Amino acid sequence: MARLEGSIVVIELDDAEGWWPRVTYDGATWAVAPRYIAGAAIGGALALQNGAELPSPGLVDAIWAAATIRCDASRLVRTHNGTHAQMASAAVLEDQRVRVEMEVKRAWALDRSGQGWLLIDGTHKNIVRADRDYADEKGRILLRKGQVGLYGWHRLDGTVIQPPTPVHAKGYYDYSQGLRLVKRLA
Repeated sequence: MARLEGSIVVIELDDAEGWWPRVTYDGATWAVAPRYIAGAAIGGALALQNGAELPSPGLVDAIWAAATIRCDASRLVRTHNGTHAQMASAAVLEDQRVRVEMEVKRAWALDRSGQGWLLIDGTHKNIVRADRDYADEKGRILLRKGQVGLYGWHRLDGTVIQPPTPVHAKGYYDYSQGLRLVKRLA
């Protein structure tokens, strides 16, 4: 599925059209990676093959609505000192990986749909590309069309911890961010 070529992560999507769950958003059908690639840097060198792209904030909400397993992001937020050195340390990234797996197991145990984990959400903030301008309630633009940023990390009530934002510089990453690839099918 993913391989490293120098400093570029190459994502193979040969099976995306076959086994990735489908989500409909804004009149289009999307194949959606069932899980995140964690620890991905915003704007990092990522070679997307076969038409894969970053989701928009609106598609992220549609993915949340379609998810068969919804994890509670508020259980994954951690206290930190705000420094990249701490938030992206090997110890914190590994601890967060374990916490995410535990939360997925907890959410799966609570699932009564019988569908299993076809599509998991709520485990990370999404790296997104804005499909339009996103503004706050006062009309201030938070993320401009075409801009790459962060969005999501849904609580169980559907509200997000992270509104649309381009706050971090290119190449920044921390424990809370994840990359979910999508591919427009129709």
